Amino acid sequence: MTMKIELIDTGDIRSLLKYAENYLKLFGVISARNDAEILITHLLGIDRYDLYNYGDLDDNIISAYRKLLEKRSRRIPLQYITGSCSFMGIEFMVRYGVFIPRPETEVLVDEVVNLLKKKRDFLNILDIGTGSANIAIGLTKSLHDCRILAIDNSELSLDLAKMNSKRSNVDDKISFMRMDMHEGFNPRLESTFDLIISNPPYIESAQIENLEPEIKHEPITALDGGSDGLLFYRKIAKRAKDLLRKNGIIAFEVGFSQCNKVSEILNSCSLDIVAVKKDLRGIDRVVVAEKRG
Repeated sequence: MTMKIELIDTGDIRSLLKYAENYLKLFGVISARNDAEILITHLLGIDRYDLYNYGDLDDNIISAYRKLLEKRSRRIPLQYITGSCSFMGIEFMVRYGVFIPRPETEVLVDEVVNLLKKKRDFLNILDIGTGSANIAIGLTKSLHDCRILAIDNSELSLDLAKMNSKRSNVDDKISFMRMDMHEGFNPRLESTFDLIISNPPYIESAQIENLEPEIKHEPITALDGGSDGLLFYRKIAKRAKDLLRKNGIIAFEVGFSQCNKVSEILNSCSLDIVAVKKDLRGIDRVVVAEKRG
C-alpha cells in the first residue's frame, strides 16, 4: 500500500499533525497521533509541551518529517526511528538489532530492588541477556552498593550497553562480557552472585510469525524461546544453583501464562519460589526464587 504525502501548509502545525495521524492510521499504527507528535518533536528537538507554540515549519522540515512518517508506516518501531526510549525514568539509546526495553521489565527491577534491600549491603549481580543494559543500569540507580556482570551473545548489544552505562555514569559498576547461554559458565564464577536476573527470550518459535509488525523488526534471538518458550529458563535455572551464593536469588520476567511452568523449572533446580509479581495489566510477570539450603 502506498500513499503520497502532499506538502502541508508550513504555518499550520495542527493540520500537519492531523494529516500525519490519518496517514499512519492507514498503515495500522494504533498510536498514530502520539507517534506523529513524538516524531515531529524529535525532529525539531523540542519538548511536546512546546509543540503547539512552535513557529513556521519550512520545506526542509516538512521533507524530513515525511521521511520519518514513511519509516513509521513500514511499522518500524518508534524507538528505532528516534534512537531512544525511556526506562525507569532513564533515557536509553536504542538501535536496530538490539531488543527495545519494555515497561513490563520495570516491574522486574522494582521487585528485585525491594527484595534486595533486605539483604547484605554489597551485592554481586549477574544480568543475563543485558541487551541495552536497561536492567543493569536500573539496578545500579537503586542499589548503590552493587557490582554487576552483564552478559550477552551480541556484540552489537554489548557496544550499545557500554555506551548507555557511560551515559548514565555507572560504567564503574558494570562489567560487560560476551557469552553464549548455550555454552557453560567459567567455573570461577561459581558461588559468586547474590542475584541472577534475566528477561530471556520467551516467545514460542511457532508464534514468531504471529507477532505485531513492530516486534518483527527486533532481533529474533531476543524473542525466540524455543518450541515451548521455556528454553532459556531451563538453561539459566540449571546453572543458577552453582552460580548463586547461599540465600542468593534468581529473578525472571515471564510471558503470559508461563508463571507456573517457570516456577516448576526453578523448583526442579533446588530453587524455592519466594515471590510472584503481577504487571499493571494483572498478568503474572515476575518470578523470584531463592537458592535452597
